[in-house]
Amino acid sequence: MYQLVYEIETLSPVLLTQLSGDMNMVSTLDYIPGTVVQGIFANKYIKTSNLQLDAHEDPMFHKWFLNSGVIFTNAYIANEEDGKKVYFSPTPLSISKYKIANSEGKIIEAFDLLIEDPDSKQKDQVEKQKDQMEPYCRIESCKIFTNYVSKSINFHHARENRLKGHSEEGTIFNYESLDSGQIFAGRILGSENDLKQIKALIESQEKIRIGRSKNVQYGEAKLKWISNDPEKYESELQGFLPDKLNSKFILTFLSPAIIYNEYGFSSASISTLREYLAESLNFETLNLTVDDISIIKSFKRTEVVENFVGKWFLKKPSENLIKAGSCFEIKIQVTDDQFDKDIKESLLKLQKTGIGERTGEGFGRFAINLQKKEKYELNKSEDEEKEDGPREDVRKPDGEIPDMVKGIVKDVILNSYKTRIEAKALEDCSGFLKEKSRIPSNSLLGKLD
Repeated sequence: MYQLVYEIETLSPVLLTQLSGDMNMVSTLDYIPGTVVQGIFANKYIKTSNLQLDAHEDPMFHKWFLNSGVIFTNAYIANEEDGKKVYFSPTPLSISKYKIANSEGKIIEAFDLLIEDPDSKQKDQVEKQKDQMEPYCRIESCKIFTNYVSKSINFHHARENRLKGHSEEGTIFNYESLDSGQIFAGRILGSENDLKQIKALIESQEKIRIGRSKNVQYGEAKLKWISNDPEKYESELQGFLPDKLNSKFILTFLSPAIIYNEYGFSSASISTLREYLAESLNFETLNLTVDDISIIKSFKRTEVVENFVGKWFLKKPSENLIKAGSCFEIKIQVTDDQFDKDIKESLLKLQKTGIGERTGEGFGRFAINLQKKEKYELNKSEDEEKEDGPREDVRKPDGEIPDMVKGIVKDVILNSYKTRIEAKALEDCSGFLKEKSRIPSNSLLGKLD
């Protein structure tokens, strides 16, 4: 398998929608999903080959974009340090830090709970409160460098009739977006010949449009090729040593993973992951069972994804995912000789292709033995150091409050009251119903209204 490394620089705010609990807030992802990158190249191929609505009948299009013949990974935040680019990946959920800083006001140490909890060695001391790490990191030996993605919130008027060009009711909603001037890096994986043809579709430094509202002020970006030609792929992370891999290892997800259970539904349970690994590693032919896989420790979170396909004008069904950063300490109950002979090669191949479904869209990427140390020296980027440093006092603006701000505050208050009233009405309704399955009476519905 070969790879092409690419970078995407945001030239304007970019909105990559995700599910949000606030109906007045359109939230954004803090990375560029492989589905978006895949869509860029798919649209370019359709236009270049003049396929229009018959794209699915084209053998090359089917192989590259529908059958995971080419893998488009997620693009995560990148920085430039000492004149060279450094790439970050989702921080493993097992890595934490203490909330309490040292005498100089800085937290200088991080630790991996999957390997060992430092408080377990201090039985006579009170356990210190732990805190999460920044969302993205890179690990170099005993040092961990953290990073974050810069976002902003923009206010917009909601209007039912777009032809009038203004809002009749004064309703507002919020767009959260990725700030411009940020760089995200990812990879495209496939055969050498396929990648050469993929690379020819888009010139380096070519401008692209991504995300929501990309026909107005959002979504302008630029794609740059870092790889001049397809190069051999080994691992997303530098320093991986296949020779040191044995039957006990740590598996860390670098992207969300979609895994189907025996009934064909996406499941984020540990039992489903064990069953998938047993099937992918050919346990049946080796006279092994799922019980021969032990997950000793795990740090796992779940999320739900829902994608919109522009060509269909429809959403894909929502899926339950294992979240990026989830990590598992796994032990396969075999001898070292049997692991090296029968399982190791299959596991390394799985690391290249990814785990689960829709791997061509960047789902299911993982690293083996990313975490090696119990403790790490914590290093922050210059931007984060500025965020943690002293800030100037916030000063009240001069002049009168603008009418737009008054309208925003008014809408927020009214929506808050409306939500509370609806919740109280539903609570009163439930108190009148003795049988939960019975439909409320007409008189009760009238009182609710």
